[in-house]
Formats: sequence, structure tokens, C-alpha cells
Amino acid sequence: MKANGWLASATRRLLEILRAEDARRVTLAATEPGEPLPLVVPITVADVTDVTPPPPRWLSRLQKAAEDGVAESLRASIREEGWAAYAHGGLDAMHALCDAIEGHPKGGIRFAVRLDKVWDNISGRDGTWVA
Repeated sequence: MKANGWLASATRRLLEILRAEDARRVTLAATEPGEPLPLVVPITVADVTDVTPPPPRWLSRLQKAAEDGVAESLRASIREEGWAAYAHGGLDAMHALCDAIEGHPKGGIRFAVRLDKVWDNISGRDGTWVA
């Protein structure tokens, strides 16, 4: 497959995944009443002095998958597309894919920021946006 063909198909796949993630969020928001977020989070002395290390990332992913397997599966698909892009052409391919997503007329920059977050702050080629 040509380089441009790869980029076009990878962009199409990622856009489908990101749209599905948006649709899932809308569905969850419509079906589950959410609690208002607190404006102030109380912090106690015990919170500050607690030196327990955070749980491993795999454990938090496992818990999130148990809570909402669809959302976690979509997030894993975004990570897999990142690995596929890296295998295709390293960081340059990942940057090109991020830039292609950013240039999409409907929600491109919003999608690109989400990619940046899932791909551990890869950003676009010019490095202007970071999640």
C-alpha cells in the first residue's frame, strides 16, 4: 500500500473509532443521570501524608473495562492504531496521522487532542497541541 493510501485508510479508521467513542459518551450521558461535580475537593492531612504508590496502569484499565467495556475497547483501538502507525513509519507516521486527524473539518482539533492524550502526548508534527 502506498504511503498516502496508508494514511488515508488509517485516518478513516481512527475517525470511525473517535466518532464511535463520541456516540458512546452521548448514549451514556442520556441514559445515566450524572451527579454534579464538586467545585471544591476536600483534602485531609491523611491525603497529603499517604505515601501508598498508585495502582499499576493495567489494574486501572481492567477496572475501567469492567465498568464500561465498550469505551475501554474503543480506547484500546486508538492505542492499537498508534502502534500500527509507529510500525509503519515511526514517530513521523504517527505525527502525519495526528496532523491528518487534526485537519478533519468536523471536530478535528478535538479528536487530535484526544489522540494526543491516548498516545502519551505525541502531538502533531509542529508540536502545537498537547493534552
